[in-house]
Amino acid sequence: MGQKYGSVFNRDQICCDTAMNQDYTDIIQRLSQLLDQAIVEREVNLSDGVKQLDGEVAKLLRLLGLQVMSMLLNKLAQKLTQEAKKTGFVIHRSLKATYSVIFGIVEVSSPYLWNKRERRGSRPVKEKLGIEHGERSITVKRALNEELGSSTNKHSDTTDPCYYSCYNFHVRIFSRFGKINIKKINN
Repeated sequence: MGQKYGSVFNRDQICCDTAMNQDYTDIIQRLSQLLDQAIVEREVNLSDGVKQLDGEVAKLLRLLGLQVMSMLLNKLAQKLTQEAKKTGFVIHRSLKATYSVIFGIVEVSSPYLWNKRERRGSRPVKEKLGIEHGERSITVKRALNEELGSSTNKHSDTTDPCYYSCYNFHVRIFSRFGKINIKKINN
């Protein structure tokens, strides 16, 4: 089977694989086709700004990443809260934590729970996910270290020749579009 027009899904050509447990190539293909179709249909003067098109697409991809991260983190927070409630905890205070990810800042539900019988409190999002208000993801911390020229970079001994070029490129691209806040998305 030949390569389709516009396809980049030849695994030999992709130098930055993820550490995720599953392959999301099929989802990426569908989302790419959907976004391509929407842009072509909605942008009547698309060819006029072709030299800036990659920057505009990068903004859309950043927003997509931010929304996915917000949804994932809030689903994990909800799951942990429900698990704690099954063991006798109740929500004492509904709190939110802002958390910086490579795409921007998300707001994560981080309630304080109280177990009256055991006379103790719990913050499952803080305790199990390690997310505190104002905290940054490891990726953001690495990006800040690299941008500041820190010699304490954990990946300074990497043997992957593509790590720095791919990683730094995306960090710089996504970090230049300013700060975007996204609230919890209810499904």
